[in-house]
Amino acid sequence: MPLETHTIRLGDARDRLDNRLDELADRTAAADGDPPTAVLEEATAIETKRLPGVLWGLQEFGAEAAVEIAALSHGDMAEVTDRIAGASAEQFGHGGVDGAATTFFVAAGLVDAPFLEERNPSIEAAAPIVGGRLQPQFVQWLEHEIDARTSIDSGNVTPFAERVAARETSEPE
Repeated sequence: MPLETHTIRLGDARDRLDNRLDELADRTAAADGDPPTAVLEEATAIETKRLPGVLWGLQEFGAEAAVEIAALSHGDMAEVTDRIAGASAEQFGHGGVDGAATTFFVAAGLVDAPFLEERNPSIEAAAPIVGGRLQPQFVQWLEHEIDARTSIDSGNVTPFAERVAARETSEPE
């Protein structure tokens, strides 16, 4: 049972990512010397993974299409871990397959989307769709969004890298 759900319209997701790239570009341009590594890493992840994924989703489903995702509970995470171990053991005789982890994690976090056959699908129903019908960057974007809502801070705590970056770009008093 998901902790909380969140609906994201694909057109809004594109706009948010585009705006975030502009913010990161401004911070990079304003940096004295080399820009903070965290800023460059975030910009690269947006530019190479998440934004292309959302753009693919826009082409496939349209700007008004929305995905509903859920923050995962401890029980959800336990089920994901069990599925990964089972898939790894079945396929390779040992644990630890990153691709399976992403597939099962995203499958567990999906509530509703235009590519799902039913609302609130089981991991068994959603995993073949995530792994077989969706473009990799779109899955990476979904993973990022689900992970952001599953994390305890859920945006309520300013990450250390952002605190450092803010101090590097502020004027001395």
